[in-house]
Amino acid sequence: MLDFLIRRLSIGFLTLLLITFGVYGLVRAMPGSPITMVEDRGDIKRQISEADRQALLKQYGLDKPWYTAYAHWMFDMARGEMGRSFARKRPVSEVIGERLGPTLMLSSTSLLLAYIISIPLGLLSVARAGKWDERITGITLYVLYSFPSFVAALMLQLIVAVKLGWLPLYGMKSDEYDTFSSGGKAWDIIRHSVLPIIVFTYGSLAYYTRFIRANMQEVIRQDYIRTAQAKGLGPFAVIVKHAFRNTLIPFVTKIGLSLPALLSGSVIIERIFNWPGLGQLYFSAILERDYPVIMALTLIFSVLTLAGQLLADLLYALVDPRVRIEDSGG
Repeated sequence: MLDFLIRRLSIGFLTLLLITFGVYGLVRAMPGSPITMVEDRGDIKRQISEADRQALLKQYGLDKPWYTAYAHWMFDMARGEMGRSFARKRPVSEVIGERLGPTLMLSSTSLLLAYIISIPLGLLSVARAGKWDERITGITLYVLYSFPSFVAALMLQLIVAVKLGWLPLYGMKSDEYDTFSSGGKAWDIIRHSVLPIIVFTYGSLAYYTRFIRANMQEVIRQDYIRTAQAKGLGPFAVIVKHAFRNTLIPFVTKIGLSLPALLSGSVIIERIFNWPGLGQLYFSAILERDYPVIMALTLIFSVLTLAGQLLADLLYALVDPRVRIEDSGG
């Protein structure tokens, strides 16, 4: 297992270097720069003298070739320094820390709901295979899986928030938030989060349910399942105790791969709902050419993605020890 872990970490570190190197080059190649963002800010274009421009370039580290600047950025990151935001004039760690909670609130809740609902739905669809209710459920899930999340977000805003007025249209807090009691503040945030959570959840819910159903359909055709049924075991014992247990390998892989979604969020959905999370921050940083924020978020998302893949590999290896043997060439 130690050799298995070392190989995976080595591959992950090399992949991380390649990702950040490529993204840094692409970011620096984008039209515009923090200097042009300063000049174009406001209705009237600001004029910056050449001396001030050179001073700003040096301050931002833009007076060096991008690959040299990348090396300096990597050195700072190795020391745990994310730098300062160009647009917000504050440490990047503080800017990201403020947006961490709102994103975790949406993503963790939606992932938890998706797993809690999709597992019984997937098992039920196998137990009720061919029945009218299973067909209706399958068609509904297929439609949900095919429906773009940004369209669903706009439709929910139009119907639930604008037409019916049941929930807030966007944002995380009401204008009167500071005047509410502690319970009122919590309830206000919950009301604002309902629509984003629904949009975050429904696509993954449909995907996980269909994923569980597809894997279960392969397992229930195996001989040992027919043997269990021939022994007179009930549907619950056959499906849950025998069939579902043997679908854990691909399922735990999905759990590991869902880790990046906890922080990456969704840029489009957070933008539509004006939710102050990391996705919204990433979008704003790109528009502002805020290189330190862009690279810090890219690094965080990349590390989470690689950590999720590593976790999936470890869970896979723990569930099925043959994976370690095959991976080592034994």
